[in-house]
Amino acid sequence: MSHHPPISAFIVEHPDGIFRYEGRFEYKVKVCDLGNAIRGRQVGENRVIFKDGSVIKFQYPTMKLTGLLYGQRTLD
Repeated sequence: MSHHPPISAFIVEHPDGIFRYEGRFEYKVKVCDLGNAIRGRQVGENRVIFKDGSVIKFQYPTMKLTGLLYGQRTLD
């Protein structure tokens, strides 16, 4: 069984239970600048949960890769 676009989920736990890092994401990508660039990001919330119950939530920023067809390749 598969899902398109692919969606990933994960859990990473410290062996001593100090923290747990969990989340899910899917890739959202769009071609721009007449095909010379792509803009995308991993959409989904990530959480770091600590032993004392405090939680940090974050999402990854949008990235842009240019220079696919011409010019210098850069990643912003």
